[in-house]
Amino acid sequence: MQKPGLVGEALRRLFLFALLLSDTSHSASVLDFDIWMRKIDTRIVDVQRKLDSRDDAEALAQAREIEDLYAKMEAYFVAKGESADAIKLSRESKELAGVIAKSVTTKNYQAGGNAAVTIARACTDCHDLYRPF
Repeated sequence: MQKPGLVGEALRRLFLFALLLSDTSHSASVLDFDIWMRKIDTRIVDVQRKLDSRDDAEALAQAREIEDLYAKMEAYFVAKGESADAIKLSRESKELAGVIAKSVTTKNYQAGGNAAVTIARACTDCHDLYRPF
């Protein structure tokens, strides 16, 4: 059996490196997770202000962003094999963000505010258990 030449070895290593990158490039990192948590922290306060001022367009946009961030967190927890509690917290908060969005469209700002406060409280509980940094 002939040993691969220098070019063949370089190509093999390049292929293995590309394969390694492709396997991990689609999964979120702990840094992504931390960024999402920090965004939610600021967005949940912002959305409450927007609800109070009846800024429907901004409140709706922020509620949708929070909903998307929680969907990412849920997927992160599932992919990492985290506890059912972490997955449940993410899923419930994602649903509450949907309540905020619906409350804007129905002009039920009290319900939206209640959902936002519930998310804020859940954030604190979750941070104690799962915040990486």
